[in-house]
Amino acid sequence: MKTLLVEDNTEFRSFLKALLLERYPDSIVEESANAVEAMRLVTEDGHDLVVIDIGLPNAMTGLALVARIREKGRRTPILIVSNYSIPEYQLEAARLGADWFMPKAGSSSQQIIAAVERLTMIGGETRP
Repeated sequence: MKTLLVEDNTEFRSFLKALLLERYPDSIVEESANAVEAMRLVTEDGHDLVVIDIGLPNAMTGLALVARIREKGRRTPILIVSNYSIPEYQLEAARLGADWFMPKAGSSSQQIIAAVERLTMIGGETRP
């Protein structure tokens, strides 16, 4: 499994990476602290999953990144894990093409892994 983590909080990004590598020891986890670098990685590499935070530095937010990924025709499953968990953000994420939304606060390691497993079972590029 190949995952891209797009998260500007180094500590939380490290937590997610360790969690994924513990569950999937043979996986590849790429990291990006901003949407511009993430867009380059998404365009260059095939990922089984992209995990995105909404609050990213610079001009492109996580929601804008979701929109750009989908505009490029990429069907890679997208999991949003963010502190911005109000319904308006959740609805906008879904409208733009995110597959799952989880709040950072209150989501356990088990819940994050369950969401990852569900999304990777669905598949990516071959989905309708």
